[in-house]
Amino acid sequence: MLSWYITFLACLILPSLLVGFISKKRTYGRKPPGPRGWPLIGNISDIPKKNPWYTYTNWRKTYGDIVYLELFGKPTVILNNLEDIHVLLDKRSAITASRPRMVMANELMSWDWDFAHMPHNDYWRQHRKVFHQYFQQRNIPQHFPVFRKATSVLLNQLIKSPEQFRAHFRQFAGTVVLKLTYDHEVVGEDDYYVKLADKALEGLLQVVHVGASPVDLFPILKYLPAWTPGVQFKREAQIYSKWAKDLRNVPFERAKSEMASGSLGVCFISESLNKGEVDDEIIGNAAAIAYLAGSDTTVSVIAAFVLAMIHFPEVQERAQKEIDDLTGGLRLPDFDDQPLLPYIDAIIAELFRWATPTPLGSFPLSMFA
Repeated sequence: MLSWYITFLACLILPSLLVGFISKKRTYGRKPPGPRGWPLIGNISDIPKKNPWYTYTNWRKTYGDIVYLELFGKPTVILNNLEDIHVLLDKRSAITASRPRMVMANELMSWDWDFAHMPHNDYWRQHRKVFHQYFQQRNIPQHFPVFRKATSVLLNQLIKSPEQFRAHFRQFAGTVVLKLTYDHEVVGEDDYYVKLADKALEGLLQVVHVGASPVDLFPILKYLPAWTPGVQFKREAQIYSKWAKDLRNVPFERAKSEMASGSLGVCFISESLNKGEVDDEIIGNAAAIAYLAGSDTTVSVIAAFVLAMIHFPEVQERAQKEIDDLTGGLRLPDFDDQPLLPYIDAIIAELFRWATPTPLGSFPLSMFA
């Protein structure tokens, strides 16, 4: 039985290897430098399973700002220079703004609604348009009351139980994004929607990196039954798929129901549905990505701030002095005070360089064809 299974897998995989190898020889000429790799399998053994951005950054010292890899004949380019990123991803966005096929995430784990994973086409543009109409800088002042209320709750929680700071940060982020997106009031750290985002992200973060799942390298494996020996990824996908679907559907359907009954307040869902410019499906997708992205990145930035203040107490002291000089220690700083707090502004900007919430991105390699 085992020998039959190995033979069956070989019959599935070997043709893909050969096609990729032959295609690579015919299509790609001059390539940027990178790790040498092996015949057929390429650089699959060079890809780290954890925190790959550290390895990619170190490769810059050896290979330069642009590093080239191949995974079973599939090309991958790593950009380690801001100017190169600007030229290739901004100025040449017509050929680099799309996304590669993501079999594990989109096709097996049901993340196909996430427009951050979608090809650069009209369907993606509809998502971006409806998202941008609500979540843009000029609209931020109208959300200040939500920020103030959530911040007050967070500060009180940190005073009462500072050891649970990470849970408090998650509640804060969830409070803001869920209120703005679905008009949902988060009343505690055990809120179902806050936990749902954590569960969904748990699966997604495991599979979005290059070489993270065998089915992304060999898409034909997606057709194997989940009970097949060695196809653990299929069984995991079934579990994470439910969370991804619930993340998109549960809060959206609740908001639609409340809107029909007249109890939904002003939020992304109510304003977008009232405009009626796009299908409900696109609105639900855009809402879910706001919910997901806001929940995770906000927590990362706040946690990075705490870590920075611990490591650099002199920075914390100077920042506190700037605030005290402005407020006299009698009130909290507010949004109107921002122009008078340049050092605080500089700290926030530095956080995004020092501890980037999303250190990796991906794009297809059509430019080297």
